[in-house]
Amino acid sequence: MSRLAASSSAKPETVRILFYGQSITKQNWWREVAADLRTRFPSADLRIENRSIGGYSTAYLIRTMKADILPFHPDLIVFHDYGAEDLYEKIIRWIRSNTTAEVLLQSDHVVWQPGEEDANGSRRKSFDFQEKHSFDWLPKLARKYGLGLVDIRGGWQEHLKSQQLSPSEFLRDAVHLNKKGEALYAALTTRYLAAPANSPPTSPVKELQPRFHGGKLELDFNGSRVELVGLKGASVAVWLDGKRPAEYPELHYHSRPTNTWDADWPTVMHVGHEAPLQTEEWVLKVIERNEAGTEFQFEVYGSLTGFDGVGRSTEKFISRSARVVLEPTDYDVVRSYGLHKIAMPGAWQIRWSSLPRFVDPVLPSTAAQTIVYGLKNGPHHLTLQAPKGTKPGIEKIRVYQPELKEN
Repeated sequence: MSRLAASSSAKPETVRILFYGQSITKQNWWREVAADLRTRFPSADLRIENRSIGGYSTAYLIRTMKADILPFHPDLIVFHDYGAEDLYEKIIRWIRSNTTAEVLLQSDHVVWQPGEEDANGSRRKSFDFQEKHSFDWLPKLARKYGLGLVDIRGGWQEHLKSQQLSPSEFLRDAVHLNKKGEALYAALTTRYLAAPANSPPTSPVKELQPRFHGGKLELDFNGSRVELVGLKGASVAVWLDGKRPAEYPELHYHSRPTNTWDADWPTVMHVGHEAPLQTEEWVLKVIERNEAGTEFQFEVYGSLTGFDGVGRSTEKFISRSARVVLEPTDYDVVRSYGLHKIAMPGAWQIRWSSLPRFVDPVLPSTAAQTIVYGLKNGPHHLTLQAPKGTKPGIEKIRVYQPELKEN
């Protein structure tokens, strides 16, 4: 928020905001928040996305987060999710260990209050859990990891009491927001998004001004991501710790695969690998299945690897190249079929990409360019080498240092 407030037409600040969670976060209230920020900070270069997945509580979101969060390079993550608290904390710890993003948590909105009908006591049990989760557990988590926290629940209860309203007047079903609920959710969140009056804390982003000597630049750094600003004079080749980026196993990743036929969640939550990846396209072709499509046999092909093996959805699959690893628990086809009892369409295919977390070589540009990300947070050595006879120059290098290191 301090960066947004300092932004001007002469010096626009780029701020990347990611909304992440499940169906509540995916609802349209986030668009109102985004519109408000763009109105209040017209000089800023705001990049705002929502990559939430409906129905994805912590047990599911922990499988998709790496492919969703890291490539966006968020400066701020606005986060809300239901599910197990231990997995919730693992998600937060991973974010704080692998990104430099600020994190703004949101507590649970109110869907029921004591005094309303509760035939079997299940709503009271859920209410008590959400009260403790929102007013005790989340504040402790926020303090532990240095996070922001929007008191959605407290603001919701205050509004209901002052207006003498029932929670149901803000819902379209047992939990999801109607238009009134979305407006209240957006207002409570927007109220929190104000620039602090005091100075912002020390930035986890270090700006350095190293120089080329004889067409080569050498830099020791601590962090997980490197950005070049204002490269001129020549393109440069990249080495990390004495290796080209393509030789680092962690610097390629599998993207989020195709959604299922009947839901807005991926057919496979996570694609793993045991061998180093290369930049290519992948397809899983279903060749046999049961009537519903909840169990199936398949073939896997890579655009460069070619035919890479046959597997079954009920068994762990390691492809012939070991570039594709699929766990039976990562298929989301049973839940998809359970929504509306619609069977998998014929000739069903699942597609995804293996993508690089680096740029090599790096071309001259006045803009900031992320040249590598997703490194293990720690010490590294960067080498940039320009072609012989050229005279490269650079304005600065930004090194991103996450607050934590994963255990």
